[in-house]
Amino acid sequence: MRARSPHIGRDPLTAVVALPTVAVMHLIERESELATLSTYLEDIRTGSGTLALVGGEAGAGKSALVSAFLDEVAVRIAAGSCDGLSTPRPLGPVIEIAAQLEVDSSLPRDELFAAILLALEQQSTVVLVEDLHWADDATADFLFYAGRRLDRIPAMVVATYRDDEISSNAALTRLVGELSRLSAARRVPVVPLTRSGVATMVAGSGLDAEEVFRQTSGNAFFVTEVLAAGSSRPATVRDVVLARAARLSSSGRRVLDLASQLGIRFDADVLVEASDTDADGIDDCIGSGMLMTFGEELGFRHELSRATIAYEIPPIRRAAVNRAILRTLEHRRDVDVARLASHAAAANEGESAFRYSLEAGRRASDLGSHRESAHHYRTALRFASARPANERAALFEALAEQCMVIDQMDEALEAAEESLRLWNEVDDQIRIGAAHITVDHIAWNLGQGNLAYQHALQAVEILERHGPTIELARALASAGASEMELADRHQALAMLRRALDIAQAVEDANAESDALNTLGCSLATEGQVDDGLASIEQALDIALAHGLGHLAGRAYANLATFLADNHRFDRSDAVIAEGLQYTDDHDLLLRSVCLSGVLAESEMKRGQWDDAMADALGVLEQTGTMTVGRIPALTVIGTIKMRRGEADANAVLREALRLAEATGEVQRIAPVAFALAEQAWLHGDRDGVRKSIQAILDRIEAPITRQDRSQLASWAARLGDGPNAPAGAAPELALQIDGRWQEAADAWRTAGRPYEQALALVEVGSPTALAEAFDILDRLGARPAATLAAERLRSLGERVPRGVRASTRANPAGLTSREVEVLRLVANGLTNGEIAAQLFVSDRTVEHHVSRVLGKLGVTSRRDAARAARELDLATP
Repeated sequence: MRARSPHIGRDPLTAVVALPTVAVMHLIERESELATLSTYLEDIRTGSGTLALVGGEAGAGKSALVSAFLDEVAVRIAAGSCDGLSTPRPLGPVIEIAAQLEVDSSLPRDELFAAILLALEQQSTVVLVEDLHWADDATADFLFYAGRRLDRIPAMVVATYRDDEISSNAALTRLVGELSRLSAARRVPVVPLTRSGVATMVAGSGLDAEEVFRQTSGNAFFVTEVLAAGSSRPATVRDVVLARAARLSSSGRRVLDLASQLGIRFDADVLVEASDTDADGIDDCIGSGMLMTFGEELGFRHELSRATIAYEIPPIRRAAVNRAILRTLEHRRDVDVARLASHAAAANEGESAFRYSLEAGRRASDLGSHRESAHHYRTALRFASARPANERAALFEALAEQCMVIDQMDEALEAAEESLRLWNEVDDQIRIGAAHITVDHIAWNLGQGNLAYQHALQAVEILERHGPTIELARALASAGASEMELADRHQALAMLRRALDIAQAVEDANAESDALNTLGCSLATEGQVDDGLASIEQALDIALAHGLGHLAGRAYANLATFLADNHRFDRSDAVIAEGLQYTDDHDLLLRSVCLSGVLAESEMKRGQWDDAMADALGVLEQTGTMTVGRIPALTVIGTIKMRRGEADANAVLREALRLAEATGEVQRIAPVAFALAEQAWLHGDRDGVRKSIQAILDRIEAPITRQDRSQLASWAARLGDGPNAPAGAAPELALQIDGRWQEAADAWRTAGRPYEQALALVEVGSPTALAEAFDILDRLGARPAATLAAERLRSLGERVPRGVRASTRANPAGLTSREVEVLRLVANGLTNGEIAAQLFVSDRTVEHHVSRVLGKLGVTSRRDAARAARELDLATP
């Protein structure tokens, strides 16, 4: 069943036999792409779907290709398109697709996604999402949601996008890059026509085929427009579109201007009403081919045509045109408020623009389209200068919240500070206190620890005067977190317990979860690990029960961190997998980044350096202005590079240290300082070691955890300074501090920390211990430490082992140990979800691994990967 025709004709890639009317059309030079799409369609017969990413420049013929493909398929089709006008409608194409699948589009976002997937499970379907380059955040989330589950769903999702916008559109670059990593994803490039293809199109037109090719560079839409114009002289697409529009009557041109503000496709009766029933003008546009009919809809042949016409409208006329459209749409039912906001703003209708933009911002936020929500709030602020200060303060507050979610922290801070200024102007003490908390959170994410701390303290001071309130509980929880990292741990505990008491009294789950989380971290860092973990787990349960996404994400990250710090890696892996799945499903980018950072740190500790590097680099790709998310990733990358002896390691670590010092938090400074100390030690630079750990000692007035104190003592022991082990030191470090290196090495082995085990064996110094250390370090690729072990062996007159050859270490395909493990499971027919469950990682992590495996093997499908695994003898352990 075909529920709705896609936008046939928007990308005309046709041979025109008779001009000016089109008598016969067929695709030119697209046999290979059609065959590829047909092959992917066959996969859904096995119950496993595909995400086909059809990319090409504007006018290349993407939609024409997809339309020709869909005309031949014998399964159900559901199609939707992203909106290119101003700000996209949240979930625009998804709502269209839901209607065609008979799914209630009014469901809450998460339920809507699940319901669509359930409908797709029932019947083989091709889902088309056109113009991905205009996708809103929520639509992108749907594609990720569906793409991760296509391995068990008989559906083929086809998404078209302009690949010529990749370099200038950061959001599109990230979106296509992330989608391409999905194991179900396949790219289908649509390239320009060749000279021969252009000659076929031009045949019989009387135009010079070579000149048309030179002028158009094989762009199918441009060729079609040149043919329609009957001349190859226009130099650009704009020239040829305007030349065709110039033939219209004045009435036709007025209608065309109005149509360009309605979008690529629109209801015909909207154009009729908004143009005051100008039938002659509408007929003129259709007769000239500037507009085309699509059932009850009208539309442009291509977005390039619409955009060209829209750009040429003078500002005063553009406002008048949009005012007419606004008046028409306001009296209709079920019009998306985002459309009303867009037309009201373009019409400079201040009151309407403010009201509709505010409503559109709230709706977009509810649906998870945070980028679009921020745009609407900015638009509302353009028309808010005459509004009361309290309304503007609330609007800046809302904008700050959305900017935080999309990791535009600089703008978030500006908006939050303006909100604070306005609340001070209104003299609303409760809102002033709440605004200080907001600035605190944003400043912390920007790595400005002292600024965050000052705002947290101001919030507490202001709110204390108004008794136990929700705001005071949250302020105390926030201030307690800063106090724990920057000042007095005993004072922090007092604040957190008071926050907890007030939160429970006023029944605020937000403050209760936040306070329990930080309290658990404090207990765990001071050696009360089980009590701390229990507190964080309680915080997680509360956050999940009350739908507090960001607090749940924070709890997942902290729980995984302390499990990994205490070498409970199996459980930390399970928590990270569950947390990543949760943050992905709930569009919590900042928390997902934190969890990925924890995963990278955990992998580094276990000697899984390739995986750790990949995950840390992924964090850097995802983070924008959120400094605190970059610090652990840079620390992991710099530490591994240092241990591998790579030349740029020092630069990476210095950048991490610069950012960490700005936070003022020892927990962020210490790992970088220890890595720099290790680097100096490997090069025999004892003064360099002392200089690096001095960076921590200089912070001695700030709280230093038992773990960091133990690390400091361990380095002092290596330098021969002979300190005693601090109370509560981890067993491995306590043994090292006492000089019991063999026992320390055994403890590190039991903990699953091979690199630390090897360094302890180096200190043992016996030929047997040094040979074992060299073997471990060689397998890890830790060249500086392996060289040190080799030198000590030679000094004892011992032969240095040959080491493991690189081909053996990496295996013939160059896969990491985890990638080999994933490949074996793929070869055994497991789905991504089954692999994730078996390895205790998230579906998203498995997707990254599968994508890397396919790339390294040079194949595009799981079937081919399984075949390659058997050929390389990697299919079985």
